[in-house]
Amino acid sequence: MGKGQSLKILKLVFIFFVFFAFTNYIGVACGQNSGNPVSEYPTESCYPTATYTKNFAPSFEEPYCSSVISYSNAVTVTATAAFNVLEQSGIGFGNEILGGPIARAEIQVLDQNNNVIQCSETGPNGEISFLIPKNMAGLKLKINSRADNSFVKASVLNSPSSDNFYSLIVNFNTSNNSTLDLGSIVAPATDSLEGGAFNILDNILKANEALRYFSNSFSVAPKVIVYWQKGVNPYTYVGGSSTVGVSFYVIGSGRLYILGGINGDIDNSDFDHFDNSIINHEYGHFIEDAFSKADSPGGLHDGNHIIDARLAWGEGWANFFSSAIRANKIYSDCYGTQSGSTGCFIYHNMDTNIPTIDVPNAAGEGNFREFAITRALWDSVDPIRNIASGPTSGANPDFNNAQDNLTQPFGNFWDTFSGPFASSSEAFRSVGKFLFMNNDSVLNSSSVFNADKILPNPKDFAQPLPTTGDAACDASAATQIFANDISSYSFNGATICQRGNLHHFCSNQLASNDFYEVNYDGSFSTISISRTSGSAELDMYLYKNPYVFGNQCDIVKQSALGLSSDKSISLSGLAYGKYMLNINVYTGNGNPTSPSGYKIFVDSVRVCP
Repeated sequence: MGKGQSLKILKLVFIFFVFFAFTNYIGVACGQNSGNPVSEYPTESCYPTATYTKNFAPSFEEPYCSSVISYSNAVTVTATAAFNVLEQSGIGFGNEILGGPIARAEIQVLDQNNNVIQCSETGPNGEISFLIPKNMAGLKLKINSRADNSFVKASVLNSPSSDNFYSLIVNFNTSNNSTLDLGSIVAPATDSLEGGAFNILDNILKANEALRYFSNSFSVAPKVIVYWQKGVNPYTYVGGSSTVGVSFYVIGSGRLYILGGINGDIDNSDFDHFDNSIINHEYGHFIEDAFSKADSPGGLHDGNHIIDARLAWGEGWANFFSSAIRANKIYSDCYGTQSGSTGCFIYHNMDTNIPTIDVPNAAGEGNFREFAITRALWDSVDPIRNIASGPTSGANPDFNNAQDNLTQPFGNFWDTFSGPFASSSEAFRSVGKFLFMNNDSVLNSSSVFNADKILPNPKDFAQPLPTTGDAACDASAATQIFANDISSYSFNGATICQRGNLHHFCSNQLASNDFYEVNYDGSFSTISISRTSGSAELDMYLYKNPYVFGNQCDIVKQSALGLSSDKSISLSGLAYGKYMLNINVYTGNGNPTSPSGYKIFVDSVRVCP
């Protein structure tokens, strides 16, 4: 593995890991006697799985300036507002260039005593126009990094402890003239760096504009709070290392945290205020939280492994959302400036999969790989219109979908995502369940999903477990399972897991596990398996909803110890609701050399999921 590849994977782990990891309270002990003996089943720690309550209200933010005041004998003050960014390419960040107008943002006008005497908002092209009494001195125009209107609701603030927005400030006086033009006001991409705050705000505005364009059912997203500060790593706000730079979203909070640098350094360290891919990825998590439902259990992921299907979906969706609403096939994350050392951790082409990452090998494996999901969803909708500048990605020779002559409207995906997929009656969301609910037969039978080994159904994750049998089931062959676990996985010199661990990196989520959704209503009392061929140890775990794979606190029933060909669990005492049944091949003694067959029984009746 080359240096560039190592850097890319390292960064991917931390970009996306923090969003989930700290919200899951990893490492809290649950009890000495829970779970399997460590000697046979070394597993993750036992810790409570977090639940969340949505709360989109800020703590200390100053009230929004929304009351436009009428004046007679007034001056019409005009100006234009814009922000600069650093030009980005596959080799990093370059020159300071115009990013665009500061659109739909709050305006305040203060008198010499700092009293607000006028409120307004910038127009769609950054235009400013407001009335102020004539012959006033010591006035101050403030263009603020927030908006609260029918176009976008967002505030870019400096820190959770102070909740202060950023402002471009122009001092001026009025005379007896009827007009006053303050000219062009530009937020810089260097030095004081207000351009970073306004670029974040602009990305959120454009995401809302794109969603309105693609879906008739979307109007404007709820308010989001974004914390960003020049040179500041927000990972420190949640007790993380000051040297590991991350951007993240806290599920249920309505708050994004965007990396502004590390320990005051921007020129040689990572920052994300000009990484539009990352800004929109994190906003995609917020959108999922606000309009759909997040089932992801969190956990380690590096963009290049088989992982939990719910985690793969959450990250794959956020990656896809980022590219779709930007209408840009490039997913990038760069660091540093020309004044120091610049480069990119990742500059990935969704159409060509260059550089190559997260390639599935077996049918259905793509359902457990985040970038396979990203590419498949992207190839489903491109070419997609960039509402700011016309058609974009896809109208070029490396457009994968050209072979299919197929474009799924993004609005169709949105209707599924915010509709049935978001239903409170659903659980264990994955890309298979999403595409099954989307129910586009043309798309599902196209080569788009085959290319990334994605099955548009929940066959390999959360297949509903029937509670009644039939003659066809009785006559059908047994289900085959063949384990293929890696020997171990290490990160930053530490071993994360070993073969035989109930950890989604070391226990192959496709090959070594079968997952069935159980809707327990009290009408049956046992679930059993009977091994019909092979000699592998097959273990049964029944997880609550939500759950973390391998978390002993989340396993409500199990039948695991020993090589018995038959295993059974009693559902006695369980509350009614949805659970996940996991049939797991124990590989602590090595991967089996041949597959094993098994049959599932509900009470004494054989069922065929």
